[in-house]
Amino acid sequence: MNLVFPGVPATLPLSLVNLIGLQVLKITGDSNIPGGAIENNSVLSLPSLQSIFLQSTALIGPLPDNIFATSSNLTSLTFVRNSQLGQSLPSSLFNLPLQSLIVSFQSLNSPLNSFSNSTSLSQSLHTLDLSSNSITGPVPSFSSFTSLTELRLDGNQLTSLPSSFLLP
Repeated sequence: MNLVFPGVPATLPLSLVNLIGLQVLKITGDSNIPGGAIENNSVLSLPSLQSIFLQSTALIGPLPDNIFATSSNLTSLTFVRNSQLGQSLPSSLFNLPLQSLIVSFQSLNSPLNSFSNSTSLSQSLHTLDLSSNSITGPVPSFSSFTSLTELRLDGNQLTSLPSSFLLP
């Protein structure tokens, strides 16, 4: 499903939760619409979803911690410029087999060790883009992320790199 402004509704219809076979959800708003609170039983929780892309929406968080608990097929998650979604990511995200996780321009302030400590993400993630957020502190080692080919952390207030990032 591809909803792009100006063809996106002001709020997401509750009937979207009935699309249990939906595999791809792409919503691009204009920063004001679509709006409304994200609930536990939202379209983001559909069990067949493989890819979610939300950009420039006014959807209101925070996202419930268990919102992705039934999303075992989700391999790609992108949140860009959704200023009201909240400053942290739900804990259920760290148990997903994501190959691509892009969360940028979100005011995200989750500590990076929540990502580096995720066994599921360390085994599956190819792309991790957390650029242009409000993340502070040191960068942990991502050495256990054997499939990681792209790591973007620019535009944050990071304080130090692990020695494994330094060249000899």
